[in-house]
Amino acid sequence: MATQQQTVPTITPHRGKAILVGGVIAPIFLVITIAFVALIKMREQAEFRIAAATQNLAQTIALTIDGQIDAIDVALQAVADDIGENTSSEKFSDSEITEMLYRQQSRLPLIDHLWASNERGDVVYGVGISNPTPSIADRDYFLKQLSSKGQSIFISKPVFGKVNKKWIWVFSRKIENRNREFKGVAFAVIFTDRVQEIFDKIKMEGGGSIALRDDNLGLIARSTYEKQNPIAIGDSKISKPFEEMLSINMNEGTYSSDGTGPDTFIRTYSYRRSEKYGFLVNVGLSRENALADWRQQATIIAGLVLAFASAVIALSLTLHRAWNRQKHDMQMLIESKETLHEAQRIANLGHYTYHVTDDRWESSDVLDNLFGIGSDYVRDAEHWLALVAPESREEMASYLKEIIAHGERFERQYPIQRQSTGEIRWVSGLGNIERDANGVAVRMSGTIQDITERVVAEQAMRERTDLLTQSNADLEQFAYVASHDLQTPLRNIISYSQLLTRRYKGKLDSDADDFIDFIIDNSMKMSKLITDLLEYSRITSQTRPLEPISASEAANQALANLHHELEESEAEVEIGKLPLVLADTPHLVSLFQNLIGNAIKYRSEDRVPRISVSAIRESVKFWQFAVSDNGVGIDPEYHSKIFEIFQRLTPTSDVQGTGIGLTLCRRIVQRFGGTIWVESNPGLGSTFFFRLRDGSET
Repeated sequence: MATQQQTVPTITPHRGKAILVGGVIAPIFLVITIAFVALIKMREQAEFRIAAATQNLAQTIALTIDGQIDAIDVALQAVADDIGENTSSEKFSDSEITEMLYRQQSRLPLIDHLWASNERGDVVYGVGISNPTPSIADRDYFLKQLSSKGQSIFISKPVFGKVNKKWIWVFSRKIENRNREFKGVAFAVIFTDRVQEIFDKIKMEGGGSIALRDDNLGLIARSTYEKQNPIAIGDSKISKPFEEMLSINMNEGTYSSDGTGPDTFIRTYSYRRSEKYGFLVNVGLSRENALADWRQQATIIAGLVLAFASAVIALSLTLHRAWNRQKHDMQMLIESKETLHEAQRIANLGHYTYHVTDDRWESSDVLDNLFGIGSDYVRDAEHWLALVAPESREEMASYLKEIIAHGERFERQYPIQRQSTGEIRWVSGLGNIERDANGVAVRMSGTIQDITERVVAEQAMRERTDLLTQSNADLEQFAYVASHDLQTPLRNIISYSQLLTRRYKGKLDSDADDFIDFIIDNSMKMSKLITDLLEYSRITSQTRPLEPISASEAANQALANLHHELEESEAEVEIGKLPLVLADTPHLVSLFQNLIGNAIKYRSEDRVPRISVSAIRESVKFWQFAVSDNGVGIDPEYHSKIFEIFQRLTPTSDVQGTGIGLTLCRRIVQRFGGTIWVESNPGLGSTFFFRLRDGSET
């Protein structure tokens, strides 16, 4: 059956006056009754306030420590990266590394020491290292980082420091060189008494307590209002109520202690575990102090009871005001529900509740309208499946059975058939499964929204995308076939023109000789243009799978292909150390050959051409290559134009080319998953940069 609108009881002015009159007639009875109820409610509110205060404080402290550890982790990662880079390139001296550690430490006041060890565990970098050099080779955080596969922060349990003779909390990260070889550990040290000092500065009422524990509940730091009977660092003993609450929820909760702790205070505690780092913050407030206000109020109420008539009148007026506030709150609740209902109607979003054990579901009027059903429609699982489009009913029946048996949260898109019109609509269902203590599903609740327009739009978009993809493929195939078929008649033109030259050169007038030379020259240029167009079309139509390719071998092959041009121009080419990249060999060779060939073509006439090819690691997944020359350069306004097809900056110059070379380069790089761009100063030279994906870990 459909969900019935609940009626909200209202407090009328006449009812409030009747209560006041009744309070005057029977003051003692009314005051005692109301006082008793009020004291219970006020105590509940006091209990709620103390629980909320401990929950908020535990959450605030946990988030603050999370933020501090995040900052420490960023600093450790920067230190580990810089030292790891230095072990590969010896970029910095030991004193420069120590200065860098000092700068990082100065930005984080909570850190007492920021040090780093070598691969043997000797602490060699940082400010304030004792002599002889201490070793951390036996520490858990060193051994953990030494044996770990990846790179992540490790937070140790509190340990007694060898150097400072204090309890410390250590955060560490592995140091690796470029070859991912272990080169030591960067670690930050915090004195646990510093953490306790921070806790001491938090304004706590008498009997308050803050404790910070590690992921195994070992104590890191603790601050209490009473300093007697301190708990030892690392102690993991906890109270029975705390232990019972943890068995219910390991991450957060609120409980009351039984007064059996070391300082015998009875407190309301709230704890919060960091989802990111595993530590646990436990905050307690003394119930004795927290309920002091309630006791004072109880004393006042007791005095009012003894004051007879005046107390009755005052308390009656107070209740009358409270009822007015309740009435206002109820009205606000009704308006809020009406606003929510209107929003659901506008969004065509209905909600439902399915009682699994009773095989009965309830739905909102928005959902009824979406399904096209009335209030008399039978609401069980069978009749819900009857609303699903016929072709999807069997699938949805299996899905419903599966989520009831094993699911918790579910989301599904499926077609329905409106009962009233037979129209097919698409909906999106989202909800949760509630289970009893034995894990048996008892209730499903969720929302269903009409998404027909979105599904239709997505289908239209897919169809347009498929058409565009097919159109592009057809165009590429057409370009390939057309270019290939043009070669035969063009070769005939060149052959017969050359035959005319051999037979009739000098026998006709000079204009005829010039005309024949012009035909041959332009036919050869057209042949080169067609060849480049064929190469351009093959980049996507005839490709090999991408695999790890040596960029050094590809660059050297390109130099071999350009042997004649290099000798003629006397160009000097320097190939640096190049990595493995994801590519295919023919296209990678073509990329280098075009870029180096362009550097030779557009060389300066007043100096020897010098060309260099180098690469640097840009990120974990990408390498950045650079092909630099000292040629004529390119004006900045043409930097993007040169990568467009047939766009030559000097179309009438004597430089040979078709204007396709850089377009080929861009298309090759894009197929490899990278980007290409140029930086240049006219008259000084150009550098072409491009990114390629790393192939060493594929």
